[in-house]
This record gives sequence, C-alpha cells and structure tokens, in this order.
Amino acid sequence: MLSLIVPLALGYLAVRAVASGLTGAAESGRLDVLLSTPVSRARVVVASFLATAVELAAVLVVTGLLCGLGSLLAGSGLDARRAAEGFAGVWPLALLFAGFGAIAAGFSLRTSVVTGAVAGLLVAMYVVDLVGRLDTGLSGLRYASVFKYYGNAIEDGIEPLAFLGVTLAACALAAIGAWLFERRDLAA
Repeated sequence: MLSLIVPLALGYLAVRAVASGLTGAAESGRLDVLLSTPVSRARVVVASFLATAVELAAVLVVTGLLCGLGSLLAGSGLDARRAAEGFAGVWPLALLFAGFGAIAAGFSLRTSVVTGAVAGLLVAMYVVDLVGRLDTGLSGLRYASVFKYYGNAIEDGIEPLAFLGVTLAACALAAIGAWLFERRDLAA
C-alpha cells in the first residue's frame, strides 16, 4: 500500500484539491466573487495549499487508523509506530504535488489541464524511480524523482532530512505558484 497505492492516490488527491480550489473556482465563477473582496490572489493560493496540507494529513490519519484496525482484526501484528511513520512519510510527497498544482494553476485555469499535467508528472516520477531501482545502470535517474527521497519509512523510519527537504520544496513550489497566479490574466 505504501509503495504504490497510497502515494499515488494522495498525490492525485493533492493536485485535485488545489485545482478545485483555484482553477475549479475560476471555471465556476466562484473565484470572481472571492476576489471581489480585499483578498489577494496569492493569499487564495496559499490558503488552498494549506487547506490541502490539512486535508492530506486528515486522510493519512484516517487511512492509517483503518489500516491499523484491519491489522488488529486480521491479527497480522502491524507495528503501530512503523505504520505511523510510513503513513506520515507520504505527506510531504503528496504536498509536493499540491505545489506543482499551484504552479500549473499559474499557467492554466482549466482544471483538466492542471490535473492532467500534474498527475502525469506524478506517474512519470514514479516510473523514473521504479526504472532506476530495477536497472542499476539507470539508478542516477532516481534523483529526478521525489519517490527516491520518499524512501520506505515503514521499514526504515522517516529520514528527517528528506522529509524536511521535500516539505520545503513543496512550500517553495506553492510560493512560486502564488506568484504566478497573482500575475496571470484570470479572463484567459
């Protein structure tokens, strides 16, 4: 679950949440109403990013609890601390794709374009990491994928430097996205 399903699903959820909050609001006309108040576009992007961060954390807590309950009922003996680290390790990875979503929203106000582009990047990074793990001659490719830094927290624990680095990269991407969104023409 933590090597494929949860990271891909949460990465997709992150970009959908940001796209819905920004481009979906622009497509439906809700953004025009919101921006008629004294709030900057950059603040809207930051709020969408932070709301996505909270949403991701909540989904990971619920998923972890359900996984723990399933383990308890099945008697499989899943270590609670390791499982918590495994689920927590998904958070910065998914948040990074929320940051990419914010950047994509700075270029396009179409939800399908933002979602498709960032979901494609998510899958491409997963494939690049997988190829790099399977073929040692191509292992250098893994540095281009966030999945290399994601690691395997359920077995190895959270790598603090990677966790912090990916989280900071996600925040930097969101800041760039806020800057781009602040400067774009919302009529286009």
